Amino acid sequence: MLFINYIKEKNIAVLLPVHEFNNMPEQLEELEKIKAYDAAKASDDEIMPFEQAIKEIESKCNELKGFHQPNGTKTTFPATGQQLY
Repeated sequence: MLFINYIKEKNIAVLLPVHEFNNMPEQLEELEKIKAYDAAKASDDEIMPFEQAIKEIESKCNELKGFHQPNGTKTTFPATGQQLY
């Protein structure tokens, strides 16, 4: 890595080898995952297995199937595309 200085010792540009530049998206994705993990560990949210979460979501959807909008419009769940009338 090479820093280019022109004005009063301030870095104004960086030259990277191509392989380092090409690895940046994967490194940024890994950093995002680490930040999400740290945030999840720091939260007070309930922790449950993935399978249990899916069962609870499906159960809630099944409860809502009997729900009707007062104006007769449809309600669509974005994640599943399932429509309720």
